[in-house]
Amino acid sequence: MKSISLIKKSCFFVSVLHFSAANMFAAEKQQPNIIILFIDDLGYNDLGYRSSSFETPNIDKLAAEGIDFTNAYVPSPTSSPSRVALLTGRHPIKVGFTRHIEANALDPYNNGEFGLWDGDPGEKPSRQHLPLQEVTFAEALKKEGYTTCSIGKWHLGNKFYYPQKQGFDIVYGESDLGNPAGYFPPYFTHEKKHDKNGKYLTDYLTEYATKVIETHDYKKAPLCMYLAHYGVHTPIEAPKDKIEKYRKQGLPEKYATYHAMVESIDESVGNILKSVKQAGVEDNTIVMFISDQGGFFTNYPLKGGKQAGTALYEGGAKVPFIVKLPKMDKGRVVKERISTLDVFPTLVELSGGDLKDYPQLDGLSLKKTFEGGTTPAQPLFFYRSYDDQASSVIHLGYKFIYTRSGNHELYNLNKDPYETTNIINVSDEKYIGMKLKAMVEDFLSKYEPLSIPYPKQVH
Repeated sequence: MKSISLIKKSCFFVSVLHFSAANMFAAEKQQPNIIILFIDDLGYNDLGYRSSSFETPNIDKLAAEGIDFTNAYVPSPTSSPSRVALLTGRHPIKVGFTRHIEANALDPYNNGEFGLWDGDPGEKPSRQHLPLQEVTFAEALKKEGYTTCSIGKWHLGNKFYYPQKQGFDIVYGESDLGNPAGYFPPYFTHEKKHDKNGKYLTDYLTEYATKVIETHDYKKAPLCMYLAHYGVHTPIEAPKDKIEKYRKQGLPEKYATYHAMVESIDESVGNILKSVKQAGVEDNTIVMFISDQGGFFTNYPLKGGKQAGTALYEGGAKVPFIVKLPKMDKGRVVKERISTLDVFPTLVELSGGDLKDYPQLDGLSLKKTFEGGTTPAQPLFFYRSYDDQASSVIHLGYKFIYTRSGNHELYNLNKDPYETTNIINVSDEKYIGMKLKAMVEDFLSKYEPLSIPYPKQVH
């Protein structure tokens, strides 16, 4: 096992899957490489082909030539739980994650297994790490003969639970943190002044990822790379030249900087794709581009976002989700509702594994959709501990939001995708509202942990 600790307290994560060169779904099925680019806090509309103020030519091209899933969701729009869903294919609440891992969370219970956070009005205990017994897609792909690589953000526990203990062969840096102290070196410490002339963190991670792609021996094993960028999470920082470009376009400082951060992510995508081509594996590599939750800034015209109290609206739970398949140059838009829970089962099938070996998975394989068919619809459940909005479900084109205060909400997403009109009290919608409410209550009764009062002495 190769483990490279580059900066004290940093952690990095990418995925690559290997597809058939002659025919990606051929009977002989040569295994594809898979690259998963997981972006932090990138809003659904924060891409050039959806909003003209952003410049993302590489991502735009990826969508134009790949499959653009326009109704993709994360089951728990928060950093750590969202990563649990992607990596394990299980709903985070079933794994014991109700919120993000807080570095300073009080932890008086169960010897570090769970922690409480005084910013959580639900007072729900949440895991402080991803249990080692949970199976990740990296472990599943290793079973199929893959070399696995993790680059970037981990945010799923301390050094005893780092990626190399969860199925990853190559790990670039380790960190307990959910975001860097700064995007310029030394990145993960508040004690030293950050060098704004140093290498930008997004570029730094991309540089290592491209080296892995270009030097890997594909004859020995297909590559699974999971690149989890810290960008575009706070702090809002970017290279000066990029900020200046957007400032000249009339954007206020913070928005100019955010646009510059997004452009840096786009450059990362372009460099990754270029490396895949240079490595000669372009015809046998799948690239996935996904965000972990909605944006920090406005997600207009979608309602809500990462902001407190609004994360279960479309702006918080709906994310960019693009898949580029080998030898695919004409893109298509898929409107069926999917979830990041579907990634794990999809990778199992594409790598030649057997889904019967993973009965714990909550998602569905998207392989049929990749082939031009459809994936069966299933209810999508959501959970968030922080706010009055506790849980929701999307089913039959409707979204029901269950609140702790009892002020529940119901939206017809097919007719009202921007959630402008709460129809919870509309008589014609009473039946569907009651049906979905019962579904959420059943979900919560099975999986939501009991509240534990936060110890008074810490206030």
